[in-house]
Amino acid sequence: KRLDIGGGTPQTLTDANNRGGAWGPDGTILFAQTSENILSRIPASGGKPVAVSKLEKQGSHRFPQFLPGGRQFLFYAQGTPETAGIYLGSLNSSETKRLAAADTAGVYSMNGWLLFIRAGTLLAQRLDLGQGKLTGDPVTVADPVAFDPGAFAGAFSVSADGLVAYRSGGAGQRQLVWFDRSGKTLGILGEPDANGLAAPRLSPDGRRAAVHRQGNGDIWLLDAARTTRFTFDANLDRFANWSPDGSRIVFDSN
Repeated sequence: KRLDIGGGTPQTLTDANNRGGAWGPDGTILFAQTSENILSRIPASGGKPVAVSKLEKQGSHRFPQFLPGGRQFLFYAQGTPETAGIYLGSLNSSETKRLAAADTAGVYSMNGWLLFIRAGTLLAQRLDLGQGKLTGDPVTVADPVAFDPGAFAGAFSVSADGLVAYRSGGAGQRQLVWFDRSGKTLGILGEPDANGLAAPRLSPDGRRAAVHRQGNGDIWLLDAARTTRFTFDANLDRFANWSPDGSRIVFDSN
């Protein structure tokens, strides 16, 4: 929706999902229309969305940010470790370029730095807009910095003059724990996990658990000895369940 500062009724522009948006200097609004899709553009007056990116072995595009000049933009792509990260796009083309592997969307500072979180550390690296690539080595800004591995959002912001604000702390860790019916702790299953481990389902024999991890959007299997990846693609694979004989797993995927 668009709400004029002077007041009045909010104007509905188009359907959109809560995965970020940006308003360009020429009135173009760039946004993620769904949580599992590409980026689209519309004029600030509303209209039919027009695609500005395309999926290339990725799960979704989100959190766009316009760069100086209003034609290029940054966004985050969810996917496998080889495809996830921060990308550079342009309103003039649907072709995009991966700039860096990262756990969160990046934020561009007007003094020429790109900031992003990798493994809980807030990093900054020079972005050459003319060549469309990062230069030099990344510099540590703060460690640890909180982030949401499910939404790929970092708890930091950068002002126009380069001042950085952030919330300390890493991603929340989760671990599966065995309890008896009286509430007594009996043991653990798997190691502490900072990738949004969720929706555990026990196998029929009670020896393994199927879970999904938000960081890579895949199903994993846990037992007393190891954690094993079960799905290997850029899609969001979630909510596993076992067949009665434990030989198959059914799960949701986009």
